[in-house]
Amino acid sequence: MIQENFIRLFEDSFRNNWELPAYSNYGEDLTMTYADVAKRVAKLHILFEQCKLKPNDKVALIGRNNANWAITYLATVTYGAVVVPILQDFNPNDVHHITNHSESTLLFAGDNIWENLEEEKLTTVKALFSLTEFNCITLLNKAPKPESIEAEIHEQLVVKYLRPDYINSLFHSKYPQGFFRDHVRYIDKPNTEIVSVNYTSGTTGFSKGVLTTGNAMAGNITFTMIKPYAVKKGKAGSIIAMIQNSGFKIVALKLTCLSLEDAEKFYEIHKGRPFYDSLVKFMSSGPIIAAILEKENAVENYRKLIGNTDPAKAEEGTIRKLYGESIQANAVHGSDSDENACDEANFFFSLRERFYTRKELI
Repeated sequence: MIQENFIRLFEDSFRNNWELPAYSNYGEDLTMTYADVAKRVAKLHILFEQCKLKPNDKVALIGRNNANWAITYLATVTYGAVVVPILQDFNPNDVHHITNHSESTLLFAGDNIWENLEEEKLTTVKALFSLTEFNCITLLNKAPKPESIEAEIHEQLVVKYLRPDYINSLFHSKYPQGFFRDHVRYIDKPNTEIVSVNYTSGTTGFSKGVLTTGNAMAGNITFTMIKPYAVKKGKAGSIIAMIQNSGFKIVALKLTCLSLEDAEKFYEIHKGRPFYDSLVKFMSSGPIIAAILEKENAVENYRKLIGNTDPAKAEEGTIRKLYGESIQANAVHGSDSDENACDEANFFFSLRERFYTRKELI
């Protein structure tokens, strides 16, 4: 049974990692901490309130993979709304269809994408926002009003109340003493409810929507790494096959190499312990394979599959017994809790790099 609430995972992660680095954009000399991200999420929640967005309303999201994309995703699900991520490679007709079919009320888009969309074909969207600065680009599907100066002024006022500077003023009024980790408290939403609608590529007609619940994204994932020694010895294929044959679905996978700095950050929890220096040196000595795995009670079941940290003490038939050489070169890493699984997955993978089990088509 899944114990962790999907939204609580984000809440706990923000609080527990407040001063640690969270996001950065490739090629930009700027790193946001968990605190920075939490503040931006809080500001977007105020923006949603200004838009009169209700829990379970849909928010469409399309743009290149960057920090603001991820922040919008987090802000939507932690507000209790349903996020509709759209691949930036979809053509404008597909984007029109997806936003309408999902009944999205807000659309956040990269500026280059918005230029190719047609307002009149977005029949459910009430407002469009730029992913660059979160400013309101335009209002859509406004209630019919007679053409008049008053109507024009009304629209200008509405847009003003959605501008970043006005949202910032509301934020500072709400948190006059500053925004702290104790302020991170999100909506109570059961894991059984829908948190995301993902659309397929639509190779046989228009895209189909895949409903994803909180249960599909919490408690049934774990994180693993196939360590440098096992990769070097050519054991990765056998290990992956063993994982899949044990009923785990691979949600995300990449071959990469940890820098010494990356390894130090990943294993920071062990800093100061006798084995820390040799561990980070070993983990940055060659390529590793990182993966997010999905299965009910994933953390517990995967810990059973990999066996004891010491291969000599591991049970027969476990990954470490079969492929481990020593406590350090024990073939694989596996998360030891749902919270750490979430944090470790976030260390290596963006949300757009994950492909969770499809629950239902609409």
